[in-house]
Amino acid sequence: MPGKAFFKLSKEKQREIYEACLDEFIEYGYDSASTNRIVKRAGTSKGVLFKYFTSKEKLFLELCERTAEQVWRELKIDSEKLPDDFFEALGVLVAREIRFSRENPKSFSLFRMILKQPEHPVHQKAIYLFKTASNLSLELLATRLACHFRPEISTDHAIQLLIMISNKITEQFIETARHVDWDDPEVLYEQVFKEMEPYFTIIKYGIYPREHPDE
Repeated sequence: MPGKAFFKLSKEKQREIYEACLDEFIEYGYDSASTNRIVKRAGTSKGVLFKYFTSKEKLFLELCERTAEQVWRELKIDSEKLPDDFFEALGVLVAREIRFSRENPKSFSLFRMILKQPEHPVHQKAIYLFKTASNLSLELLATRLACHFRPEISTDHAIQLLIMISNKITEQFIETARHVDWDDPEVLYEQVFKEMEPYFTIIKYGIYPREHPDE
């Protein structure tokens, strides 16, 4: 969270500073990004910038958190407009993520840059922010669709299982992103879902046949 003085700026000036930071990090990456170039892009001074953000890392993470919040707002949707099936509904959310990425190419480029180096210590903190926003969306989704679970299933356990699965999807998403050349978000999403679909089927229909003696 930037210092209070930042929010006393006009919305336009706040946007200019964020845009300058976004352009710098996308072009040069976190390690090579220069606060001198950022203040030049934003038309402000270095002293003023660090009055708002006390370090380059905090500045970068604030930018990532702002982007994650934008994604969270984009994914919010009336449950009545979602399919009853959790995995079909998940597909709707993914489609919205793809649309957000296409409509916000700079945010997409930032995300792409982070995923290419997930082992970077600062990138790891940024990934945590994105994972938190994603998990909130999935937990809300699972809770809304819980009425369609089998009656003998614990809703809490089912929701926690789905969240664990979502974390695995995120890990697979990150790992795939490192090794796939992707300029279009749909390419990556399709690849990840193709890899995860067999696991979705197992979760959806179970492992044992219905005539298993323990049932």
